[in-house]
This record gives sequence, C-alpha cells and structure tokens, in this order.
Amino acid sequence: MSTIALATPDPESGNEDAASLVSLDRVADEFAQLERLVPRLDKLAARQRQLRRVIQAVMGDGEIGTIGEVPVVSWRKTLRVGVSQKLLKEKYPDIVPEVLDITEVRRFLVLGR
Repeated sequence: MSTIALATPDPESGNEDAASLVSLDRVADEFAQLERLVPRLDKLAARQRQLRRVIQAVMGDGEIGTIGEVPVVSWRKTLRVGVSQKLLKEKYPDIVPEVLDITEVRRFLVLGR
C-alpha cells in the first residue's frame, strides 16, 4: 500500500499550517510495522558490517574473493573525486554562487513517542 497516496492533509485540524501536518490514522498498521522493523534492520545492518569486516580481513589486498574457485565477491579500490567546498570558498569566493548545485531533499524520520 502506498502511504504517499493515503497521506493527505487534514483541513479540519484547525492548524494554521495544515499542509505540514498529515493524519496517518489510515496507515497506522503500516506505521506500526515500520516501527517494529527498525530495530531488526539496525541489527541486520550491524551484522552485515561485521561479516564484511571478517571477509575483508581475509581478503587483505586481494580484489576477488572465491568459494570453491568460484568468484563470489569483488572488493576493488576506486577513486572518488570531489571538490572541497571549504577550499573553494576560501580561494574563489566570487565563483561559489555560480557553481553551487542546490537540491531539495526530504528526510523521512520516525519520531520517538
């Protein structure tokens, strides 16, 4: 079920900013499931990190890991190129506005009760 389609502002809430408050009563079951999943996902993610560390330690500098001579994992070095915003602002403050790339994002947080 898509929570996006079901999450609609409640104009009768009396709130001046009704568009920012959305009643999720219709998807309360889905929300409860989500709340139950979060701790399990955290544990799974921690276990995944632990298992990766073990495998990576065995691989050392190797790039392809095999089981029974069949390649099962690749761990290669790559280069990530980035621009230091701090350095750019210090050395070329006049061009910063020209090269800024601002993207709007939405962050989904489950709030504590």
